[in-house]
Amino acid sequence: MISNPEFLREGMAINDFMNPTRIVVGGSDQATISSVVELYQVIDSPVITCDVQTAEMSKYASNVFLATRVSFMNEIALLCDECDVDVVKVAEIVGLDPRCGKNYLNAGLGWGGSCLPKDVQALIHIGKSHRVPMSMVRVVQRINQRQPFLIIKKLRKLIGSLAEKRIGILGLSYKPEVSDMREACSIRVISLLEKSDCLVYAYDPIAMEEAVKIMPKVTYCEDAYKVASESDALILVTEWEEFKELDLKKLASLMNHPVMIDSRNLYNPEEVIQAGFLYDCIGRGISKEKKSTAVHGAEIQIG
Repeated sequence: MISNPEFLREGMAINDFMNPTRIVVGGSDQATISSVVELYQVIDSPVITCDVQTAEMSKYASNVFLATRVSFMNEIALLCDECDVDVVKVAEIVGLDPRCGKNYLNAGLGWGGSCLPKDVQALIHIGKSHRVPMSMVRVVQRINQRQPFLIIKKLRKLIGSLAEKRIGILGLSYKPEVSDMREACSIRVISLLEKSDCLVYAYDPIAMEEAVKIMPKVTYCEDAYKVASESDALILVTEWEEFKELDLKKLASLMNHPVMIDSRNLYNPEEVIQAGFLYDCIGRGISKEKKSTAVHGAEIQIG
C-alpha cells in the first residue's frame, strides 16, 4: 500500500499537478515506493518518502494549517472592527514577513469546499480516537462556524428586523471560478436568512444549477442587477471577478434600501459609500459615522 496525497487546488488542478511544491510518497516497502517515485521523474519537484501514516498526516496538517490561517485572520478582524483598524492592511503587512507569507490571510466569511471542512473534522476525530483534544483545531472550526452569524448580526444592525425583507446574495459557490457548492458559506448564510423569514434572491455566474438542488426556495436571477432590484440589502458572498466591475451607483439606484454587506472585503469602502450605499464589511474599522449615509433623502439608522 502506498499513500500519495495530492495537494491540488480546485480550479487549478492541472497546473498544481504539473508544478507541485512537493511530492509525498508513503509506504512500508522501499521497492514499491521507488516504483511510484519513478512515475514522477519528469516533474521537477522535491520528493519526500516516508511511511504511510506520515504521508497521510501531512495532508491533514497542510489543509488544517490553511484553515487555521483564515480563522486566525477572522479573529483579528473581529478586533479590528472594534479598534477602527483595517484588517486588509494588517494582512498585507503580516504577509510581507517571509516567516508568515501572504496566502490564506484574507478575512471574510470563512472557508468551505470539499477539503478544508472535512480535513478539520477528520483531524479532530483522529485526535479524539487517540485521546488528544486538538483544542486549537476545534477553535479554528468554531471561528469558521461563527462567521455567517456575524454577517447576519451586521445586517440586523443596518436594517433592523429581517422579517419579510428582500435580501440579495451575490455569489454562491464556495470560492470564485468554480461551481462547487460543497460546504459553501452561502448555504449557511441563506439558511439563517430563511429562518428569519427573509425573501432571498441570488446570482452566481456558474453555480446556480448546483445551488438550486440545495436551496430550492431561493429565487435565482440572471445577473447582479436583477438581484439588486427592489432589494432591501445585498450580501456579497463569493468574490467573483465580475462583481468588481459592477456599476455600484446603478446597483444602489435599483434597491429599496441601498445596503451592502461585503463579506469578502472585495470593494474599496469609500467607493461603495460614495456610490450611495450603507456599507459594512469584515474587520476594516468602518466607524458608525462612515456607515451612516443619506439614502433616498432619508437617514437609515444603525441599531
